Amino acid sequence: MSSTMTENRLTEDDLRLLADSARDYAEGATALARVRDLRGTAPGYEADALSRFAALGWTAVAVPERCGGAELPVAAAGAVLRALGTRLAAEPLTDLALVPASLLSRLPQGAPTDALLSDIAQGTAQRALAWSESHAPDPALAWHTRATRNASGFTLQGTKRFVPHARDGWLVTATTPDGLAVLRVDADADGLQREVDFRVDGVASDTLVFDGTPATLLACGDTVPTALAGALDDGALLACAEMLGVMATALDTTLDYIKTRTQFGQTVASFQAVQHRMVDLHILHQMAISSYEAGVQTAMGNADALERAMAVSQAKARCSDAVLRIAQDAVQYHGAIGFTDECDIGLYLKRALVLAPAYGNATFHRARFRRLLQAQTTAHEHVPEAA
Repeated sequence: MSSTMTENRLTEDDLRLLADSARDYAEGATALARVRDLRGTAPGYEADALSRFAALGWTAVAVPERCGGAELPVAAAGAVLRALGTRLAAEPLTDLALVPASLLSRLPQGAPTDALLSDIAQGTAQRALAWSESHAPDPALAWHTRATRNASGFTLQGTKRFVPHARDGWLVTATTPDGLAVLRVDADADGLQREVDFRVDGVASDTLVFDGTPATLLACGDTVPTALAGALDDGALLACAEMLGVMATALDTTLDYIKTRTQFGQTVASFQAVQHRMVDLHILHQMAISSYEAGVQTAMGNADALERAMAVSQAKARCSDAVLRIAQDAVQYHGAIGFTDECDIGLYLKRALVLAPAYGNATFHRARFRRLLQAQTTAHEHVPEAA
């Protein structure tokens, strides 16, 4: 998202206002009954979601000022996602606005990218990033889809998986003779097959098959891998923010329930073993918060790309583990009713199962952290001593 030049403009009051606006929206328009109604439908969210988010200023958070955006750092978007996560907002703000804007704003400036960024800020178009060809969020995997130049532009050949469902099209990564490229593909393009599947939380996800599909080149060359890596790291941090909201509600709901649920003539909350486990879950939540906040501060600071990636991996690994443990234990503490579809806690577990692997699961990010730490250590070992 935006560089450090804007970080000083963001105060605690700003973050609080953003969170309050998201919380008000979540409590009203995003009731859990609505989440249930949208499950298993394509796209799994309301068609005018982005326009409503644009009216609240959220879609413009990551967009540069020159394109009508607010150009705020990742903490601003995180404040919104954390509040939306408490009520499982179905609309993919991250996938349809924040991550695409993060990528486009890192690419060389030009009319095509600026027009797309303006569309995001205004909420007038739905385009998602299509980069993944497997479960591992490694930008190098984008090299398997190929873009070929012809007389009228470029055509694509290949397959992208786990792509967010978007109405208007996608930003597709592909290899060219000149390196990795980002291209725009419209939803009604020839030679495109879209296979719709549904995630465990009921939101639509696409597999895109390109067979001579026409595409418009947005950027190509050395800047693209760096821009893609930065955008995916932003996506990982925003997934962390949403997971924190999921964890908070799952914990609060469970704590309220065990205070009323009785066994052997006593409330479940009165059992010491249960109290100890609830404390363990609370500690997991607090550690996840600390890891996320450290990752955000590093992302907004003057850290180099390697340090930023390490901080993101620390946060994502911690939050992914914590949200799964908390959501799973929350279902267990609800007893048999926790396994029924009528019980809200199951919705939080399903969202946890989606968010934990998004932009890389805990295993991936721990492995990446080790790899980056080794690279950092090696680099320091080869720095010559000062005379």
